[in-house]
Amino acid sequence: MINNEKENNDKTKIYQQIVDLKSELTSHESPIGDWKGIKQREFVDLGLTPPYSEEDMKEYHKKRQAVRAKINELEELIKS
Repeated sequence: MINNEKENNDKTKIYQQIVDLKSELTSHESPIGDWKGIKQREFVDLGLTPPYSEEDMKEYHKKRQAVRAKINELEELIKS
């Protein structure tokens, strides 16, 4: 029974990590939130000078991809 409680506690912690990471991707306050990519795209679509440089956006996408990879890794841990 103790092992089962520990396993459930570990899974709960992993689920919370997943929720936190997903929140980073969607939060309006996160530097890697969806809002930044949307804002950049809106400026481009309107023919305006984008607020972020190409280098800034490369770094933004790189950080978002790292978070997605971590989410995938944690989700695999839950499955096993």
